[in-house]
Amino acid sequence: ARLTGSMALDSEASFKARAVEIGMNEDEIQNLTAKGWATFSRLAFSCAYVPGSANEEPLLKVAVAVTGQDPAPDDRLPLIRRLFFESYTLAAAEMKGRLEHRDEDKPKKMPLPERESRRREQQAR
Repeated sequence: ARLTGSMALDSEASFKARAVEIGMNEDEIQNLTAKGWATFSRLAFSCAYVPGSANEEPLLKVAVAVTGQDPAPDDRLPLIRRLFFESYTLAAAEMKGRLEHRDEDKPKKMPLPERESRRREQQAR
């Protein structure tokens, strides 16, 4: 799935779809939601870890919260690292885009999971 712009950054539907796509299980997704980290932007700023830095301790604390196990299982760490990295990258790209905004920029497209979520909400009304 292609993730673009601030719509995906703050979309719970896009975040959950991506988490499922990379292999996160339902308990981990519920733990993310319970902590208030149910969007890319919220996970990106859930701790002081910056991808690529030598000290991974802040991310390991997030991993404990996500998995509910201390220490987080080795087989779950790559998934958490990946979701965090993608979240951080989207947040950084969105901020860069805001700084470099030009008048001739095209409108942002809404991600498919977010469109589907909004459509279901409207149908329920």
